[in-house]
Amino acid sequence: ALWQHIIAILLTGIIFGALLFGYARFFVTPKYEANALFYVNNSTFSLSSAVAISTGELSAAADLVDTYVAILQSRANMELVISRSGVNYNYEQLRKMIDAKAENSTGLFRVTVTSANPEEARTLANTIASILPEKISDIVANSSVEVVDYAVTPHSRVSPSYIKYAAIGLLLGMAVIFVITWNLQ
Repeated sequence: ALWQHIIAILLTGIIFGALLFGYARFFVTPKYEANALFYVNNSTFSLSSAVAISTGELSAAADLVDTYVAILQSRANMELVISRSGVNYNYEQLRKMIDAKAENSTGLFRVTVTSANPEEARTLANTIASILPEKISDIVANSSVEVVDYAVTPHSRVSPSYIKYAAIGLLLGMAVIFVITWNLQ
């Protein structure tokens, strides 16, 4: 019985898909991400040192990442980032824009800033990169953070996914007309 209404089901799905695609395209603000990469150094050796770094030191560095992320997200550091970058956010707003996590159980961690403005995302990530190494060395004895990569201006958005919105609309539209058709049978 549903095969008799397949045209209506598909057409409704296409219409819903087009509507959600249009919504995402014209009403959802695009977001951009800029990343800065850091290395956790918990020894007296530097990255450029000829001395080999042991797996124990790498393990200890990976364990310190959570501590460093907490220090990064402290109110005092967020307010310092706000004042140095010149953005117009409060502490809570900025904290929601920043994500930091370890890179695959290594001594590296990545700070990601998400913003509607790609230049602002880069500026904030690089401001963090300029502040964090000094703050870490002041707080945690005998360890430091080195900047591996500074952020660059992102050229493509990370959200919204137009295809995802269109697919959800297509499935939603098909489900709605499917339920209506099923109940009419």
